[in-house]
Amino acid sequence: MRVIHARALGLRLEAAWLGAADRCVLAGAAPQAVDAALTRWGFAEGPFARAARLGAERSFPG
Repeated sequence: MRVIHARALGLRLEAAWLGAADRCVLAGAAPQAVDAALTRWGFAEGPFARAARLGAERSFPG
């Protein structure tokens, strides 16, 4: 079976990735620790490093 809506699927997966990272920070983890854990797990960069690279205007707790 082909995935016709691949773009929508990618956006959903990215939203879940960002949501999980936010919940980790809300639970008390430092954003840098979340990024480090995800890069050790195989991601090219963590969500908070990515947001900083893209110039996101957001302050993170911690």
